[in-house]
Amino acid sequence: FFTDRGIAVSASKALHRGASLGKAPIVDIARKHSVTPAQVMLRWGIQKGLAIATKTSSSERMKENRKLLTFTLDTDDIALLDGITTEQDIANRAELEKTRKSSMLI
Repeated sequence: FFTDRGIAVSASKALHRGASLGKAPIVDIARKHSVTPAQVMLRWGIQKGLAIATKTSSSERMKENRKLLTFTLDTDDIALLDGITTEQDIANRAELEKTRKSSMLI
């Protein structure tokens, strides 16, 4: 939908909070390409046409971020990554956000 209309999609969330970075498919793909799980997910976003903005104060992570354009995920990698998030994951996240918002009102 967004791509068809020339709209760039962007979101912000610190990767260090992402529990998904430890999931086996992400770790396996990272090993395959000799990169970190974070690099895999950032590269996935780039290849999906998302607006990726990296932010870090770590010089090591800055070096890693510069390598995002030096490798490409193949179609099998992309398909595997596309399938990681399930409908149940989305429902769980929505429920967590609802709980967080209601606890902030107290």
